[in-house]
Amino acid sequence: PWWRNFFWNIATVQFDHRLFAWLLAFTVPLLWWKCRDVPAARLASGLLLAVLVLQVTLGISTLLLAVPVALGVAHQGVAALVLCAALWTAHSLRR
Repeated sequence: PWWRNFFWNIATVQFDHRLFAWLLAFTVPLLWWKCRDVPAARLASGLLLAVLVLQVTLGISTLLLAVPVALGVAHQGVAALVLCAALWTAHSLRR
């Protein structure tokens, strides 16, 4: 079926991964800009932006250096921090 292409085709997986990275690279700074006047979310959105910059830097470095295991593991670990920062930001914006 066509939907298996998103999980089993390596080129499509890489394309989706990079597309999602570009989407986050544009939306997270916009979110940070909008949240600078919200005291409850200022710190959380700033941390989200900082962790995303680290994540993108690790992702690009991982590709340029032909995927060393240490950088790949760091990229996976920072992905968990991006998720935590996004959840904290969403929780801060609830108030």
